[in-house]
Amino acid sequence: MVIGIGRAIRPKPTLVRCCSAAALLITFTGCVRPDDPSPPANRSQVTLTIAYGLTTGQAAQAGLRQVVGNIVGEGLMAFSRDGRPQARLAQSSVVQPDGLSIRIQLRNGARFHDESAVTADAVREILARQLKAYLGPAFKSVKEIRVVSPLEVEVALNQRSAFAFEGLDLGIQPPGSDVGTGPFKIVKQDAKGVEMAANQAFYGGKPAIDRILIKPYDSVRAAWADMLRGQADMLYEVGPDAIEILQPSKAVRVISHLRNYQYMGILNLRQPKLKDPGFRRALNAAIDRQSPS
Repeated sequence: MVIGIGRAIRPKPTLVRCCSAAALLITFTGCVRPDDPSPPANRSQVTLTIAYGLTTGQAAQAGLRQVVGNIVGEGLMAFSRDGRPQARLAQSSVVQPDGLSIRIQLRNGARFHDESAVTADAVREILARQLKAYLGPAFKSVKEIRVVSPLEVEVALNQRSAFAFEGLDLGIQPPGSDVGTGPFKIVKQDAKGVEMAANQAFYGGKPAIDRILIKPYDSVRAAWADMLRGQADMLYEVGPDAIEILQPSKAVRVISHLRNYQYMGILNLRQPKLKDPGFRRALNAAIDRQSPS
């Protein structure tokens, strides 16, 4: 049995987007084995059953839908804890020297769950429809999203904007659709939960887990009780206050995961002192980037 514990820290003051994905994603880190030989044809199917007790807030950016979206969908890029970009669906992304455009190179051979190819045209359409809502006011920096080649998209900017680059972690899914590009795809969802199957065509390799079942519960207590009865393999997730109670148990394994929380300060460049680049550089140099808080 596995229990996920979310523990919050304050990240370094870099451009790191707030993320609510918790211990469930740790489970999938070791699921993809692109270098492994094909498993024996007669091996039994591996199913991971997850009990989910945090049923409040079922909006697109919270709750069970977000948990599922983290597995089904992928962004063009992801960002590490220090704010550095990491390739995902995009093989690379380059900010041009003038800072007024971002060139995105897509992975060759990547496919959506409906088996259609991930092309520059498809990605451009998704970005054009969803990037405005995702970036909010920062979208005013975006001038145009255009196709450069079958696997290249360029985001042209009116002005330099680090926020536009951060927007590349937007999940690439057609509007109103559950079709993504991630390692698992949805095969069934109803009031009883969500069933997902391994994406056989995932560009990173077929996952070692064949099927995921996520079962919603009215409370963490109810989910925990069902896991003790052997009805679930993993509990997603419980609060940090339960660590001391759960860690001594030999029946469970507690996985602690640090979450990023973003505290943003916006400088008003209309103020005379803040117009001075030297003053802003001094403020930047005064930040203690080694401090965990």
